[in-house]
Amino acid sequence: MADGPDGSFRLNGYLEYEIYAGIQSSNVISHGFKEVTFKDGGKIRWNQNNDNIMGIFIGTMVHQLSGKVTFTDEANNLTGSYEFGAYTFRKQDFVWGEIK
Repeated sequence: MADGPDGSFRLNGYLEYEIYAGIQSSNVISHGFKEVTFKDGGKIRWNQNNDNIMGIFIGTMVHQLSGKVTFTDEANNLTGSYEFGAYTFRKQDFVWGEIK
């Protein structure tokens, strides 16, 4: 838990990792959320992205973010999200997102 200056916000949440390790690569799947509560009572919750790590022992090490991160503000009925690698046939660093 962390508090902002003058109580302007409070950040909390939890995070667990599910790790699949291989000889040359590792995939990390994140479970949990983070939540910020503002002084006026507004609250936004979001999940954590996943990670792919390749080239651990041989070659160039690569760390790629993957998965979809979704932000939710239930009081105002707002949802926003972005997704890593969502485009097919494009470079892996393209990000796609939307606000509903």
